[in-house]
Amino acid sequence: MLHFDEEEEKTFISHKKQPFYKNFQVLTLFAVATIGFITLVLLFVVVAQVKGIKLSATHTGTTTSQGSATTGDNDMNDNAALRELSQSVLGAIDFNADPCTDFYQYACGKWIANTPLPDDEPSKGKSFSTIYDSNILTMKEILEEDWPLIGPLYQSCMDLDTVDSRGYSPIVPILSAIDSVNDYNSLMFALANLHHLGIDAFFAGIAQPDLADPNLMTMWIFQSGLALPNRDYYFKNDTASLNLIQGYINISRTLLTMVGETPSNADYLATQMYQFERSLAAVSLSPEDLRDPFAIYHVMTVTQLQASTVNLPWSVYFSQRNVSLVEVNNAIPTFTTGFYDLVGRTDWSIIRAYLKVHTITGLSAYLSKPFRDIRFSWLSMLYGISSLPPRWKSCSSFVDSSLGELLGRYFVEKKFPGNSKTIAQQLVTALESSFATNVASLDWMDQTTKDAALVKLRAFTTKIGYPDKWTDYNDLFLQKDQLFENAMIVTTWEAKKSMESIGKPVDKSQWGMSPPTVNAYYNPSVNEIVFPAGILQPPFFNQSYPAWANFGAIGSVIGHEITHGFDDQGRLFAADGSLTDWWTSASATAFEQKAQCVVNTYDNYEVLPGIHINGKLTEGENLADLGGLRIAYLAYKNWIQTKGEGYTEAEISKYFPDFTPDQLFFVSFGQVWCEVASDEFRAWLAQSNEHSDGKYRVIGATSNNNAFWEAFNCPAGSPMHPQNSCRVW
Repeated sequence: MLHFDEEEEKTFISHKKQPFYKNFQVLTLFAVATIGFITLVLLFVVVAQVKGIKLSATHTGTTTSQGSATTGDNDMNDNAALRELSQSVLGAIDFNADPCTDFYQYACGKWIANTPLPDDEPSKGKSFSTIYDSNILTMKEILEEDWPLIGPLYQSCMDLDTVDSRGYSPIVPILSAIDSVNDYNSLMFALANLHHLGIDAFFAGIAQPDLADPNLMTMWIFQSGLALPNRDYYFKNDTASLNLIQGYINISRTLLTMVGETPSNADYLATQMYQFERSLAAVSLSPEDLRDPFAIYHVMTVTQLQASTVNLPWSVYFSQRNVSLVEVNNAIPTFTTGFYDLVGRTDWSIIRAYLKVHTITGLSAYLSKPFRDIRFSWLSMLYGISSLPPRWKSCSSFVDSSLGELLGRYFVEKKFPGNSKTIAQQLVTALESSFATNVASLDWMDQTTKDAALVKLRAFTTKIGYPDKWTDYNDLFLQKDQLFENAMIVTTWEAKKSMESIGKPVDKSQWGMSPPTVNAYYNPSVNEIVFPAGILQPPFFNQSYPAWANFGAIGSVIGHEITHGFDDQGRLFAADGSLTDWWTSASATAFEQKAQCVVNTYDNYEVLPGIHINGKLTEGENLADLGGLRIAYLAYKNWIQTKGEGYTEAEISKYFPDFTPDQLFFVSFGQVWCEVASDEFRAWLAQSNEHSDGKYRVIGATSNNNAFWEAFNCPAGSPMHPQNSCRVW
């Protein structure tokens, strides 16, 4: 994933846990690897005809010191695209910083100094946020045109008067049903219904490809049901973590009181409920362990599953979800037996309180202001935000997360010109060719494994912009004044479709992200790389930009996703998407040794005092960053040899004086990750997310790249040219 995070656009107006292929951290952590732009939208978040990247007219001009391009409004030779790019790129650079000491400060320092963090955003990026802000404005314009389905859904979200007038009455029937849970049978019946509504409780029952037979959809039983970011948080003793834990207990107590519990009983239940969740965390795998696909693949018959949890009536759960099964992937058997044992020794009043709190927090975005305020207080604790974004922004993101392909059809008409797919495909082809060349040059991989790697590379499917076949939403009916009902209609419709897919061939035409999404991903079970129209926008991708700008930005994104096919997880999947070890023992051992260098390097990066990046958790993303930058540079050099920069040397020099194209390539990459963020967000990212902090994504990738050293003449032993550097791909 890229990280801009999750990926993965998060919209806090939506309660739904993203499907496993959309948010692999929630479930398996390997289904999809994304570039990782994390947007927290709080509450619910003409082309060149010959050379590919825009060919422009020649012109001349003058420059000032420190790379500031100056052109007067009356300059007939002015190039608007280069002028705007120059202002953006050079205006972000801290010319007082030494690129060989801290390249991130050099590439981003001035932008960071001049960019305040908005109260309603935990992080803001120079590139990702620019695109996101533009895209969501386009979505708002579309939604205000009141098209079928997306118009009523948006209007129901914007109608806060109606939402507030209903209090929590929409969920009263759900809470009443939870009140009847008093044995295993009623528990499994309730869990089936809650899961169908997108409520996260105990475990997840999801439809996913079989890892051994990726053409078949199967039922997975997977660990879930924790409110804190991951299981490790329940066992931390630092002040910030203890405050977060107490905050969760306090919120649980308040919510239980708001729906009818007495204060004294709510206090008891909230405390006991947290201890119950802590015990559930104790039988859950760590985020690092979840990265091993072999650790989460345990196919067994339903009879065997039943025998391992004797009193849990799985037939009730599966029947209520309308699936008929012979086999399931009981992904983590120790978790399944662990939560079964936990239920057996827990009072039913505590289990009911647990189900109620998870239901209320999961659906609070659709309830009245007191419930939304409680939700916001939790998000504030996690991410450090101090206010909510405009309602239209939350609602636009909510519609995108709910009916993304329908909204996306209108979006691509406005934001993705006709031949953008062709140009983007040219870039992908260039990057794949460079990856193949790179593989051939590796001295640690034997020929047998190299040949198998190239077979896998040639089998990649590339999806660009938007689906060839759009999702059909015609059987939905939504109303302008019923936010809760609309959200449940969409959620249950998706759940029904998902359950109906079990036992059938995998639909490989499906997308895991909507067209407006500012992200990209690799899916190993389908062996595909996917680039939505939302990320193929300036400043990542502009057909009027020089080659160095496009290859440094979108090129590194493409390279990142390609490399994911061969990172510590992706390398375990074959060309057909099956979980298969296609490596020789010698090459696998060499890979692990090379990758450990990267793990150790990132372990040493300290994001905040006492908080380091988790090199093992972030291994796949770090490998993709390092490999993606390397092959993007190789592709760039090959491109300009045959197709040119797109501009003359004089044109580039006018707007970017004293820079070489190679230096500008690396600056373009570095500025992808310029960001300001709250300490809470950076701590959350470092402790629970598979992506590294933006600063160290830049430093890690460039300091381990010999072309960077040469471009900036960094002496060996300098901070950005360490004596012991790492290279895998």
